[in-house]
Amino acid sequence: MSCSSHATQYQLFVGVDIAATTATVAWQSLKQKPSKPITIEQTPEGFSSLHQRLTRTGAMPDQILVVMEATGVYWFSLATFLARQGYAISVVNPAQAHHFAKALLKRAKTDAIDAQTLTQLAALLPSEKLQTPSPADHSPDQAWARTIARLQTIPGIGLLTALWIVVTTMNFTLCSSAEQAAAYAGLAPMPRESGTSVHKRPCIGHTGNGRLRTALYLATLSAARYNPTIKRFYDRLRGAGKPAKVARCAAARKLLHLASAVGTNLEDFDPHYQPKNKQQVARA
Repeated sequence: MSCSSHATQYQLFVGVDIAATTATVAWQSLKQKPSKPITIEQTPEGFSSLHQRLTRTGAMPDQILVVMEATGVYWFSLATFLARQGYAISVVNPAQAHHFAKALLKRAKTDAIDAQTLTQLAALLPSEKLQTPSPADHSPDQAWARTIARLQTIPGIGLLTALWIVVTTMNFTLCSSAEQAAAYAGLAPMPRESGTSVHKRPCIGHTGNGRLRTALYLATLSAARYNPTIKRFYDRLRGAGKPAKVARCAAARKLLHLASAVGTNLEDFDPHYQPKNKQQVARA
């Protein structure tokens, strides 16, 4: 999506800085600066109050883009409420907002400043609308519960890991592919090249969702022993001389690929599944 089409699609841009019990909110239209932030309670009454204030601007919910950080699980209730009202929602990696603030030379950090920064980010960057469950799902809780149950059919993924995967990816709606999910978790190798002088091996960085990355990394302690797919993969890397940490990070990435396939295909884990073509083998 180009910047011009992004601008014409939305009439109001909203930034939300999330805390455990409150949220600080600012907004701006196409040609205005961010408004003075307000603070709402993370309650149904607070959410309804925000909805009323935003619609009083004259923009319809589907013309309003709301950007918030994936801060723990605190963002979920507000994001779900606004999505049900028809707002476009984008839940961004906190690192993205942090680097954007640095690019704007913002050194101070308060809830109000963060909300305004997210508002500016919403107005400048193309974003994808959050996919909400279909009517057949009856409720997000039922859809998420089904995915959590399926993920636990994967050896190595227990209830806690399944919960982190589903919550942080919003039931796999934040990422359109397993590769994007790996990048979102910070498990995708990043190239380190510059001109003709810097040619280092790709490695994972410290960006991405740290909670999801840690949950998957710890899950490989079990998966590398009891999951036949992960065990073969991990043993092959170790046999090729890869350090244990490198092999475990790669195994965590493959485990997330398996989780993505189970979660998006709505099928239990099949240890005998074989990719249908070479491209699928390469992506795995």
